[in-house]
Amino acid sequence: MASQEPQLHFVLFPMMAQGHMIPMIDIARILAQRNVTITIITTPQNAARFSPILARSLESGLQIPLVQLPLPCEEAGIPNGCENIDMLPSLGAAVSLFEAVEKVFEELTPRPSCIISDMLLHYTSHIAAKFNIPRIVFGTQVRDYGIIMNSFEELEGAYAREYNKKPKSVVYACLGSICNLTSSHLIQLGLALEASNRPFIWVLREGSELEDLKTWIKEDGFEERTKAQDQFFNEKLVVQILEIGIRVGVESPIIWGEEKEIRVVVKKEDIERAIEELMGDRKEGEERRKRVNEVVQMAKNMVR
Repeated sequence: MASQEPQLHFVLFPMMAQGHMIPMIDIARILAQRNVTITIITTPQNAARFSPILARSLESGLQIPLVQLPLPCEEAGIPNGCENIDMLPSLGAAVSLFEAVEKVFEELTPRPSCIISDMLLHYTSHIAAKFNIPRIVFGTQVRDYGIIMNSFEELEGAYAREYNKKPKSVVYACLGSICNLTSSHLIQLGLALEASNRPFIWVLREGSELEDLKTWIKEDGFEERTKAQDQFFNEKLVVQILEIGIRVGVESPIIWGEEKEIRVVVKKEDIERAIEELMGDRKEGEERRKRVNEVVQMAKNMVR
């Protein structure tokens, strides 16, 4: 009689932030639908946030147990109950569950065969090494067994083509945070990057020289000429590539934890204009909404 194949058991570690937790729960449900044993390890506060979703999964016949581990808040010097990124006083206050997870792993049945972890939970790589099982990362981290991206090729085809380029084929230009160059020097650097005809990432520091450089980039047509070499960001993907969104005029990012110290970066009139362009009766708005529906359908087809 042939020996029975061991039951696959995937243990999932979602990052304690809503934008990371939701897709990880979706991954759990997709795997459970394919008869994979699933265990999600998280903290009580976070378990409460997505337990209604898992309750509905249970009603449909999917077994996705939660292992709840108290976060050692007192040891980390943060208030008890601060178990999610939106509760922490600073991003640096995130806490590891390494020791508690080690104990849980020894008791899980069937024996875990794979870890799926958020890329920011670095301690899970040590867990995978100790128990000699592969670790698949939700995000981008090439040294692990595999990567799961919260996307699909039809949605980000242009990005996928750039991502799959030959390794060591992209130039990274960054002169550090204390290097002071005039805008004329920076322009020469930009022209050299353009002349290289290679994909590049150009990191620029905020400051007065950057404003002069932005003016040159716009007036000289630099960005238009080098757009084939650009890296793709969320705004460019939504506005320029997929053409399903509208810019509201934000020119610089808001640093997490410093929101109250930063002046208003977007105005009422800009938001009002964007809403009207999105939701109004003009042909452009109708076409944009049509493209949104097409993207929604593509996404649904990817998880069937």
